[in-house]
Amino acid sequence: MRHTCILGGDCNAEVSELTPHVGRALLKKRGHDGNKDAGEGLPELLQTHGLCLLNTWHGRNKATNLTSGALSQIDFVAVRVQWADRLAKQSDSLPACPVGAWKANRHFPVQASIKLVSPWHLIRQPKPAGALIDKVAHDLSQIPSALSPGELTVKVDSILIRRAEQMDRAKKIKRQKIQDIMCELEQAAQRGDQGSTYAAVRRLAPWKPASSGFLTPTLQLQALTVHAQDKFCQGTDYRPTGVLLEGLAVTSDQLQSALSKLPIRKAAPPGAAPSALWKNSAEDLAETFLYPVTHMWGSGQTGRAPSIWKDANMVWMPKPNKDPSLLANLRPIGLVHPMGKSICTLLRSRLLPVLTQALITRPQFAYAKGRSTLDALLRAHGHLTRTRQEI
Repeated sequence: MRHTCILGGDCNAEVSELTPHVGRALLKKRGHDGNKDAGEGLPELLQTHGLCLLNTWHGRNKATNLTSGALSQIDFVAVRVQWADRLAKQSDSLPACPVGAWKANRHFPVQASIKLVSPWHLIRQPKPAGALIDKVAHDLSQIPSALSPGELTVKVDSILIRRAEQMDRAKKIKRQKIQDIMCELEQAAQRGDQGSTYAAVRRLAPWKPASSGFLTPTLQLQALTVHAQDKFCQGTDYRPTGVLLEGLAVTSDQLQSALSKLPIRKAAPPGAAPSALWKNSAEDLAETFLYPVTHMWGSGQTGRAPSIWKDANMVWMPKPNKDPSLLANLRPIGLVHPMGKSICTLLRSRLLPVLTQALITRPQFAYAKGRSTLDALLRAHGHLTRTRQEI
């Protein structure tokens, strides 16, 4: 099965439930005047070739044929059973778009979303994601219940990292990159190529002040601190006081949904397990963190999250085509813990409807869905027009 097998058309026969080939979303048989042999041979065909009729599971529009005023279900779309996923089984007919609408007897087209099978994906060795989930679930069940949210997060990180042996892959890539630069430096020195030697040294060189010269690790940290404070620390953090008058109810499904939305290609801070591992065990982790989160946001609580969730680890990345040894050519990115990202996603889903309603009458254009600079220009133009009319 190197390619996707799709079978569709008018089978001229009604079917009965036959797991896993035919679902329950079937019209009651109306005694359609079709081919009796086709009605008997269709189930055998499905079983022999491992096919699944997609528009017999969850579709709201079941009828695919109208004959003499009677509706029947005789048109189907089928794929291999293993490729009939949840989305594919949402297939149904389109009664508003009949084929041959001018005829008294007509068929309704069937729509389906089918995932195409790529042969090169089948060659890959499947990752033991399921085995990893089971192992993580077992370890999570052994965690004491008296841990604080911060301690629980650290414990979960250690479990995920220990269970994933591929965690040192990024470190190997980084070490290999440095070794490649060192090889280039050595080869350039042997050739007497001063230009390539200087370029390799600049790639490995630490930061340096504007007055040139190199900095020791201690001086590098001091220079970085001063640079960051001048650029980004113009105010103080807002720290609310008091307690929550009303609790915020959170369900396990909501927490699992937030964990499942973690971007797997985003880096995690040092000591934290990658987002892919948190996402892989979203269901079990949601159950583990449900009580700490609901207790933290309960009535009478301060609602403060542990520092491991909200403190970002700042990493300085060189700007494209700029000298990376100068602090002015570095841009910061903040690495936030995957659990902190999930909590932000959860809070955002609860706040967004309220904020969207509040922004309707406010002149807020940045970070607002459906608004752009054009709206700001139109508002300014309208203000000027009304002012001229009044004057």
